[in-house]
Amino acid sequence: MKEFNKKNFFINRLPENLKDLKKSSARISVLISSIDESKNDILIEITNLSPILKSLKKSLKQEDMEYYNLLKVEVNKHKKTYVDKENIRWFKKLFFKHKIIDETYVRTIYRYLTTLITDIENLNKDFKKDLLK
Repeated sequence: MKEFNKKNFFINRLPENLKDLKKSSARISVLISSIDESKNDILIEITNLSPILKSLKKSLKQEDMEYYNLLKVEVNKHKKTYVDKENIRWFKKLFFKHKIIDETYVRTIYRYLTTLITDIENLNKDFKKDLLK
């Protein structure tokens, strides 16, 4: 039954999720060229990836989740990532781990995102070939 549900999500939700991932990837690609002026927009775009990944998880098998997992870890870091030090409250500076958004972080997310998109497109092609057999 679980396998049937995964196939159902794969057929019905995957195209929409893939479209959303591509849209985010394109937006991040544009924003990264002017990262200093676009940090807020980049952080918003990274935040928007979270629900897409949550939905996508229902469509993927465990063996297909390598870049999904890598991307999810990086995306979850956005909760502790800030645009600059002025945006961090004093007690968070003192007591909590935090990170300032930088080009390396954004490029890592972009790299994992584009690889995940490619993996999903290949899975989709393989699935369609299996249906033709």
